Amino acid sequence: MRQVDMSEAWLSLVPGMLLLLALIWEGSLCQITRYEVQRQPMVTVMEGMCARVTCNISSRLEHNPRVSPGHGYWFRKEMHKKYDKLVATNDPNREVEEEVWGRFHLLGNPGMANCSLSIPEARKADSGQYYFWMERERQGNYTHVKLEVYVNVTDLVQKPDISIPERIEPGKPVTVNCTFPWACGENRPFKFSWRGAALSSKTQSSDTAHSSEVSFIPGHQHHGTNLTCQVTLPGGRLSTERTVQLNVSSFSAQENSSWPLMLTLLRGALMGAGFLLTYGLTWLYYTR
Repeated sequence: MRQVDMSEAWLSLVPGMLLLLALIWEGSLCQITRYEVQRQPMVTVMEGMCARVTCNISSRLEHNPRVSPGHGYWFRKEMHKKYDKLVATNDPNREVEEEVWGRFHLLGNPGMANCSLSIPEARKADSGQYYFWMERERQGNYTHVKLEVYVNVTDLVQKPDISIPERIEPGKPVTVNCTFPWACGENRPFKFSWRGAALSSKTQSSDTAHSSEVSFIPGHQHHGTNLTCQVTLPGGRLSTERTVQLNVSSFSAQENSSWPLMLTLLRGALMGAGFLLTYGLTWLYYTR
């Protein structure tokens, strides 16, 4: 009987080992991918303001060319209805509910790990439970990701901020600035309006997207009067305002700076009057 060389035996096992490794590798490619999701459990926003739900997905196969980019869907959970409401998606073959069309935005690309949701003009009716669903296809297999968040819309209590000089002098121009915060960073302009006794019909404001500036010349009669800045939020449904009182100085800087001169003149006049009085009394005493 011929003795089998050990090297030949090992060589005969190589094809089988390669086949086994190939099967193991193929099987690993068919496994469901694990995703790590970073999210906010609850988001609170005031009515009319901008809500942003931060959502990030990380995956080991995120940059694998064999994995499809995937489509993401944000749904609102409907407790007493058969189907949940689709509010935002990047799937061109799906349409969101007509009542929320254009109001909810899926930011970025879920396939590139960004599943954040933006609600530029939150309404009270938007309060509720939402969840994100993503599908990624890979060699006939699907990987699913689902996460939930509660959106809580409260009353609008935010007021604009008014910047006004500490010293207001009568007869001199003064400029007042009004600003309102906006969380989403989108260029959605507000509508500003001003009210106050110190403002005339010819007073004009200079507005930007999120601020307004007004200039006027106050008088003594405007001391203690109100100046109001009103902001109407995008969409025109809600408005908020803040009122400040004008603190107009009793004397202008020019009038105040003339006081030393007036006191000097008054003192000189009194001294002159005293000298004339003394001279007159002396003259009467010696001439009588």
